Amino acid sequence: MYPILILILLISVIYLFFKLEKKSKEIDLLKKQANNQAQITQSLLTTFDLNKLLTLILESLTKGLSLNNAYIYTLEGSETTGLLRCVATPGVISLRGIDRFSIGFLEEEEIISQSLKSRLPLVVEEASKDRRCSASLLKLLKLEQMFLQTLYAHGKILGLVIAGNYQKKKKFSAEEVNRFSIIVSQAGIALENAQFYEKIQELTLHDELTAVYNYRYFYPKLREEMRLASRYRQPLSLAIVDIDNFKRYNDTNGHLAGDSALKQIAQILINRLRKTDIVVRYGGEEFAIILPVTNREGAKKILEDLRKEIENYPFLGQEPVRKLTISAGISTYPYDGREAKELVETADKSLYKAKSNGKNQVCIYGQSL
Repeated sequence: MYPILILILLISVIYLFFKLEKKSKEIDLLKKQANNQAQITQSLLTTFDLNKLLTLILESLTKGLSLNNAYIYTLEGSETTGLLRCVATPGVISLRGIDRFSIGFLEEEEIISQSLKSRLPLVVEEASKDRRCSASLLKLLKLEQMFLQTLYAHGKILGLVIAGNYQKKKKFSAEEVNRFSIIVSQAGIALENAQFYEKIQELTLHDELTAVYNYRYFYPKLREEMRLASRYRQPLSLAIVDIDNFKRYNDTNGHLAGDSALKQIAQILINRLRKTDIVVRYGGEEFAIILPVTNREGAKKILEDLRKEIENYPFLGQEPVRKLTISAGISTYPYDGREAKELVETADKSLYKAKSNGKNQVCIYGQSL
């Protein structure tokens, strides 16, 4: 009898050992998942660059949840008649929108409409058999199994996240649904924080009066453009522009008229230049213009056109014989300087030459007027 009892006891001990080992592994797995989730949350809430944040959200969804694909949308307009503009999917991030994945006519897409009205995750196990999923949506997303959840923060709908698999795998577990929901909930708050941070950054880099970029923005941007010019072996020109006799105009007409003239000149520069050109308020009545992929002759033509337009502009209170005009000095990379400071110095010397020779002129560094 004793051998049987000992055998039963031994079997019980072995059973308990394996059960405890299994529980231990489950606990270790839960700890690991909790740590991963904490790391994801911390990363999301401490990333303020929008492009990096969107990449991080995508990776958290696809790699973190082992999903084939994911789409991040921002909502433009109302949740019934607006547009869901796709801004990120693995391999493509564009804050302006990825048109081919954008979704319109929201009220006609039942699953989308349901998701936007709820803050909770929706689960679609077989999209091809789910009457809430239209044929056009299936063709667009190419997902058979998916999660959907609203991007939401502080009472405001920011957009929508859709993530899933091209083919149905095993049914999503409650734990997977919960992890998806946590990621999207944290992503909504993180996205709002990043958008707010970007707006603040944008404000700090713009001149309050003229709305063009300010001096703080100038040198980092000039260095960046010079690096691009070097990489692609393209010229880059820099123009320093000064308003002639601005102090006299200011003293005669008052500071409000002077401020108005500065704003008007800044607007002329913005309107006449290309989208790739950068206008900076460099000092009191000085502007700097960075002209990528532009040689000396091209820069001279651009600045001459600007000079003539400003000369003929009807500024308030100016005297017919003493019109507001500009002088400009131009230097070109790599010929007149290979460093940002050197390029600025040569442009400044050209400006001084234009002013010394009678003003209302454009001078290229190293060339006679």
